Amino acid sequence: MAFLIHPGSPHDSRLFPAIPDDLKRRRVIRAGDRVICDKGYYAYDNYARGVKDYRIAPLIFLKNSSIPRSSSGE
Repeated sequence: MAFLIHPGSPHDSRLFPAIPDDLKRRRVIRAGDRVICDKGYYAYDNYARGVKDYRIAPLIFLKNSSIPRSSSGE
C-alpha cells in the first residue's frame, strides 16, 4: 500500500499519470497489480495509460451521478 501526498490542490485526474510512474520507480507496482483510486481520477486516458503503459488494472470508482438509479429507489 502506498499513499502519495501532493502540495496544493491539483485536480486528481491530472495527477494520475505521475502515480504509476512514482510507484514503479519505488518498485511498489508490478504488471497485473490493481491500483484503486477515487472518482476524482476518473478519465478514459487514465484507464488506457494504466493498462497500456504499466499493464496494471486501474480501478477508478465512477462518479455517483453516472450510475443509473432504479425507479424503485433501491
